[in-house]
Amino acid sequence: MTLYSKEILECSKALKGQKSPTTVTHTHRLSNPICGDRVEWRLNIQSQKIVEAWVEAKGCALCKASAALLFNGLTKQTIDDASTRIQQYLVDVDGILNGDSTTGEASLFEALPTAPARKECVVLPWNGLVECLAKG
Repeated sequence: MTLYSKEILECSKALKGQKSPTTVTHTHRLSNPICGDRVEWRLNIQSQKIVEAWVEAKGCALCKASAALLFNGLTKQTIDDASTRIQQYLVDVDGILNGDSTTGEASLFEALPTAPARKECVVLPWNGLVECLAKG
């Protein structure tokens, strides 16, 4: 089990070429000054639904893969559905670090116990979206 698995490295490249929403109703930047990871979200939310989304992640492959994982399927979700998804992911990450197994989205980072300090890398995009959604 390796921290930078083939799947993580592939997923970390998935955000290239996306376009910023034509209308931006919510935006938020979040960074981790310890490691240098940065995430910026731009959303177009109408009637409690995410109509368009854009994310830029700079930093390590873990952060980029995590952002891509969250971005996938985000458009067309309601704010409540996205919030539920985020909370489940964060619970699953904590579970992985406690030795629990998961079949959820966080399972991509099953090797996280080998480097528990890297938790911040895999939760930064998700915490950034929480803060972005809260701005509305």
